[in-house]
Amino acid sequence: MSDVPKGFITRFFWIGAIGLVFAIYSTATGIHNKNRLERAEAKIVSRFKSLKSYKDKVFLPSIKVAAPDGSIIDLSKSHGKYTILNVWATWCTPCVRELSSLRRLNKTFAFDSDWRIVAVSIDSKSNLSKVAKYTAHYHVENIANYIDYNLELQNHFNIEKLPMTLIVNPSGRILYKIHGDVLWHDKAITGFMDLITKVY
Repeated sequence: MSDVPKGFITRFFWIGAIGLVFAIYSTATGIHNKNRLERAEAKIVSRFKSLKSYKDKVFLPSIKVAAPDGSIIDLSKSHGKYTILNVWATWCTPCVRELSSLRRLNKTFAFDSDWRIVAVSIDSKSNLSKVAKYTAHYHVENIANYIDYNLELQNHFNIEKLPMTLIVNPSGRILYKIHGDVLWHDKAITGFMDLITKVY
């Protein structure tokens, strides 16, 4: 006769059953959200001039830029947030046009701690006063006054067109690459971004 109490066996059975149900539910929810994301992606692709989805796991490397407060930060350190990594320049008209939309999106993110916006200027060092002037004019000093001071960002990515935006998950995986200015505060796009957080 077994020395294991029947109550222990019963508890073990129910814990296992609950765990199995939770695993099935989590898997089903994950598949459902992924399907929703794919459908949303198909619907909003026309809102982007160019949208590339990274199906393979490609990660953002260690890239150091100057932050608005003058410190040096590593872009690969997300501090647990999803990142909209925007690359822009003052001489790029679509980039400047996009700043207002990024500002409006940042206001939305004030109530959502899952996301951060980092807009990095690739202007030359002789143009930094212009960068400061533009970011002040559009009230985006805290999100768009990052500087690729050592060309690390430009050396790693082949930036053929501006603006260029990468959407990166908290583990540093690059999910999407976007070329061209975007109406970021569009409800369809913010809804799409919300789905991204449920899948990745």
